Amino acid sequence: MTIDEILALIGSQAGMTQPMPGFPKWQMRHSVGPPSPPAELEAASDSFALPVDLAHLWAEAGTLRLFEEIRYGQWGLVLLSPLEAIRETMSMGEQRSEDMLPGDLVVGAFKAEEQRVVVRCDAQADDFGRVLIALPIDFRQDWPLVGEDLADFLTQFISAGGDQYWPH
Repeated sequence: MTIDEILALIGSQAGMTQPMPGFPKWQMRHSVGPPSPPAELEAASDSFALPVDLAHLWAEAGTLRLFEEIRYGQWGLVLLSPLEAIRETMSMGEQRSEDMLPGDLVVGAFKAEEQRVVVRCDAQADDFGRVLIALPIDFRQDWPLVGEDLADFLTQFISAGGDQYWPH
């Protein structure tokens, strides 16, 4: 799916609740935030070489919340706004400098877990645009590659019903 198709799918389901597979008492939902302000997009693109799909997502929806468990807040993926992504990247860089590479941009976080979604934003690198999951206690070489780009990752994540389809 493209970013536009993903946003249309999520938007069509936004606000509706559905039972979480395997946990029938838990209800989950999706939500789409408003487009990122141009100043935030500019700040992110001044600091990182943004892949086209990430820049497009932020231009259309500043944040996304996918498979968010609404009663207890114990599950879900939050895709951060550009400024939140920059702040989270700086924080993770301070905490885990040995694992972060130039061009790593933390664009998402899983609720109630310390896993982070990292997009490679080094335009000179062979892995430009690829998506990794930064695992909380694993070294970088053990971070799973979860998508060739952000649209690929989101498509797989949605197809998996919000389950983490990668090894963790």
